[in-house]
Amino acid sequence: MVRRFERLRLVFYPQSTIMFRNMLPVITDNLDQAKLDIRETGLALISGQLSDSMLTRARDLTYGAAAEDKRLGRQPNSFDLDYGDGNVRVWNILNRDSLFRDMVQSPVVLDLLECVIGWPALLGNISANITSPDSDGGAWHQDQLFVPKPWPANP
Repeated sequence: MVRRFERLRLVFYPQSTIMFRNMLPVITDNLDQAKLDIRETGLALISGQLSDSMLTRARDLTYGAAAEDKRLGRQPNSFDLDYGDGNVRVWNILNRDSLFRDMVQSPVVLDLLECVIGWPALLGNISANITSPDSDGGAWHQDQLFVPKPWPANP
């Protein structure tokens, strides 16, 4: 049986594969187009925001933070979101290195954030999730559990 979520235009197949059908907007470097894409599809794909070196550094820092947590005996609660040992969550990633703070405070991010939810805005938490190819997956969830339901259709 196939379940369809037309608002997101996702199709879930019994084999747990997800097919995106005309969901992704085209990659753009135009912020006005990105804002329109967010309004129409819920996301924007913006070119030129993360360099190869920035991504490599972020990956290395994330794996380093996970190794440090393991070395220190930290076993973060995954709130039953991650199944099995193939998923490793690194909480409070902003505290691990200034690179992560720079990423969330880039002028483009802040401009788009203001467009979506207004200003001022508060980032309550951000974590990293390392998922290996043999992971058992994770739970479908929303990252706004602190907001009482019912949630509005638009922020």
